Amino acid sequence: MRPSKLFDPAFAWHCRDGLGKEFKRIRKEFVTYRAIRPIKIAIIGPPLSGRTTLANLISSELRAYIINVKDVLEYYKKGKDQLAKQLQRQEEELKDKYFEECEKAKKKPTEDRETMQVYFPDRTLGKLVRRRLNTEDYKLKGFIMDGYPKSIKHM
Repeated sequence: MRPSKLFDPAFAWHCRDGLGKEFKRIRKEFVTYRAIRPIKIAIIGPPLSGRTTLANLISSELRAYIINVKDVLEYYKKGKDQLAKQLQRQEEELKDKYFEECEKAKKKPTEDRETMQVYFPDRTLGKLVRRRLNTEDYKLKGFIMDGYPKSIKHM
């Protein structure tokens, strides 16, 4: 009986440091080898139309990631890199602009500075979503876009 080639010292192990450390690379090779194409779905509709419920149902069946603008913004704002600082600075500028406009119009602001929701420009949102979709997990596993794009400008 001949010994397996696995015991040959010249055999090159694919995961020398263990499966856990190489999992992303192995998954990528598996998906490429099997010609598995990730799912890409966009669910759009008016508020309270059930977009998120539908996205959750599809995600649980297909095991795809759900992506929405609010989560993307929160993800990048929590970071410690230059992008997070830039987003925080832009958010402060947008808040300042809102309060300056209220002051000029001599009306009382309807929102508190700390809790107010800031609407970022379409260009900024588009860049953030594209950046998130270009990460390895979203490329390999697929995604469901919940409520984005809202208009042709977002594409």
